[in-house]
Amino acid sequence: ANPGPGANDDLSTAVLAQVDDDPSQQQELDVGVTSSPHSAPTPNAPVLVIGAGGKTGTAVVRALAARGVKVRAAIRTERSRGRANAAGASECTIADLATGRGLGPAIEGVGSIYHLALNVHPDEVGIAKRVANEAATQGATRLVFHSVLHPHDHSMPHHLRKADAEELIRATVP
Repeated sequence: ANPGPGANDDLSTAVLAQVDDDPSQQQELDVGVTSSPHSAPTPNAPVLVIGAGGKTGTAVVRALAARGVKVRAAIRTERSRGRANAAGASECTIADLATGRGLGPAIEGVGSIYHLALNVHPDEVGIAKRVANEAATQGATRLVFHSVLHPHDHSMPHHLRKADAEELIRATVP
């Protein structure tokens, strides 16, 4: 059970995201910063939200910004910049998750990453590997992967890919 924001660690931040802009569908997202043997992020290090131009990503950006967190939005195309900025992103960067192009600059200098994978993408594990490897290389101290409730449900192959991505991330990011 999460004791709440700041209860145990002043570097931890819990945010309340309003999914689909519906307060009745609120969910708590732990996207705090913890220490790492790689590097200590600066106190004002931004949180990177990968997928910030989508519906859920915009809700995450909005919730973080409302709590005074500096947010760097990783978006797929320039068309999403206005939406991410309107949600409260303090900066935006273009990243191609399929190739990894732009991930290095997107992750550089952040303490935490909230990764929303492309919906039902056949290369979700490859994308998770690119994100996790770059996060580890850059010394990001926390990587939150937006997954599903039952990732081992064999009746839904895309859930199984989430389970594989979760396992890879746990093995890659300290």
